[in-house]
Amino acid sequence: MWNSPLGSRQTANDTPDGVSQGQRAKETDATKRCYPGGAFDPMGMSKGDLATLQLKEIKNGRLAMVAVFGMWMQAAVTGTGPVANW
Repeated sequence: MWNSPLGSRQTANDTPDGVSQGQRAKETDATKRCYPGGAFDPMGMSKGDLATLQLKEIKNGRLAMVAVFGMWMQAAVTGTGPVANW
């Protein structure tokens, strides 16, 4: 382990990730560079329209961001956390 220029310590978990990211950066095919192992679907649930599933995932992520923003605003207005406001 060594010190990085930012002063934090390099961990053993960072090294394998750095190696895999370096290998992925060498890829010339843009699709393989973005998705190195192909679509992650271990249970085979994406047998339908992939574009529709991607759109649903984007909408779900946006809804989650709105929910977190709402919790932040609730905490800012009331001065307590979401559990105390339950």
